Amino acid sequence: MKNTNLIYKLIILVLLILNIFILYNCYQYKTKNSITTNNNTNDIKNNSNSPSDTVLLNDIFNVAAQSDGMKVNKFMSLSSISGKNISLQKLLNEEPKLIFDFTHISCKTCFGEEMLRILDFSEIIGKNKVIFVSEFQSEREQYVLEKKYNINIYNKNNKEFGLLIEKKYYPFIFVIDTNYTAQGIYVPTTQFYSLGNIYYNIIYDKYFKK
Repeated sequence: MKNTNLIYKLIILVLLILNIFILYNCYQYKTKNSITTNNNTNDIKNNSNSPSDTVLLNDIFNVAAQSDGMKVNKFMSLSSISGKNISLQKLLNEEPKLIFDFTHISCKTCFGEEMLRILDFSEIIGKNKVIFVSEFQSEREQYVLEKKYNINIYNKNNKEFGLLIEKKYYPFIFVIDTNYTAQGIYVPTTQFYSLGNIYYNIIYDKYFKK
């Protein structure tokens, strides 16, 4: 829990620095442009340092903080590509596991880049320590993704872990500890991709360091 709090403290620190940078940029922008055109507005929205990005990160932080420490539904049934059902509890096998849930892909979040990064991380902690879950409309869709990344991906079958964050953000990453609680919830975003480096270092030290 201490390391989880550290994650949020680091994010808050980044937010404070980012806010100062945004305020400075806004001041510079207003000084140079007394009239804001539609093109300029779009430029600000597309800038990774825009105020809207700060609102996004604040909201992600709040939802993640509310979800942190919640008990997961350890009896939820997941299915493999073969159609075989297996309980989450059995997959966890009484040890911490890193879960990557990309049930829905939001335009505000990144999936492809994060998948590659988490695959690299699995090489360090062990491939059996990472569980990939999603929602598939067909076996072919599940098959294509498994072959592309050479991993096993489990179908959630419209079930949920029971976390507040599932109502709002996908994809997201978290650790399920031996008490079946969600720890260290992280939502990868294109705007703040580098925060993931801090995240993986912290969860490695707390849960997976040998």
